[in-house]
Amino acid sequence: MPLTPFIANNPDPASFSLVKVWSSTVRGVRFRDNVIYDGARLPYDGSGVVAYDRSLHEDGPVPPADKAALTGDARLTAPGTATSLDDLSGYLPAADSPVLGRGLDIAHDGGRDAVGTALPAGMPDLGGLQGTAGSGRDEAAPTAATSFGDGRSTSPAALTDGSDRATWASPDAGVSCPGTITVTFPSPRTVSEVVLATHHGQGQGITRLDVQIWNGTAWTTRSTDATIDWASDSGSVELAALPLPAAVSTTGVRLVVKAASHTWGNLSVNEISTR
Repeated sequence: MPLTPFIANNPDPASFSLVKVWSSTVRGVRFRDNVIYDGARLPYDGSGVVAYDRSLHEDGPVPPADKAALTGDARLTAPGTATSLDDLSGYLPAADSPVLGRGLDIAHDGGRDAVGTALPAGMPDLGGLQGTAGSGRDEAAPTAATSFGDGRSTSPAALTDGSDRATWASPDAGVSCPGTITVTFPSPRTVSEVVLATHHGQGQGITRLDVQIWNGTAWTTRSTDATIDWASDSGSVELAALPLPAAVSTTGVRLVVKAASHTWGNLSVNEISTR
């Protein structure tokens, strides 16, 4: 969205928004995994009708509700050079792009990007075009369960709902480690990293854990005593990647949580993804 003369010279500039919901009956709009160039610096609908999740914003404002927004140069191949919908190659992310593998794993996403490239099972690239093709499966969200129990009116479903906004939290008292968080996939997928998204990491984030993989008959430990050093204790979501020694095909991962921050008694995670 460049700053066109029509926008710049309009007598009512406040009427323009990059995202705007006009109908009073619309609810539950979710705006996720995008690359947005807002050279016109237009605002976003902030009424609460639209949920913004994990997009990269190049120029312009960032929706305050996007807890894991990225900013800066998306480093696409040649943005702005397309002459038709049949020529979108300029919007492919370059090899050093910050959007690679940063997206939310969205259930029933169609399995394809804007030009038909297969999406991965797990975290896709941000934006309309996928840099590296994946399995192309169009499937339901993974399911999650935990031995810790649920606190603060949360549910383990928040861990795999394709959003950084919803959070799972343990009870505020009586929480002891070790405990487990298990994610089960609807079909086998290749996993090389498990990625935790957490806000207020220094206050309630997991800090030490084992990563286990289901091999078809038993849980096998692939990473022992992995540590996470969260950078902040704010409402902004941080991502922590836990690499495995080698990629493996599996239908489930289990986190054996050995230690966590307990500033408010509980531990908490916003989303668990893989890539």
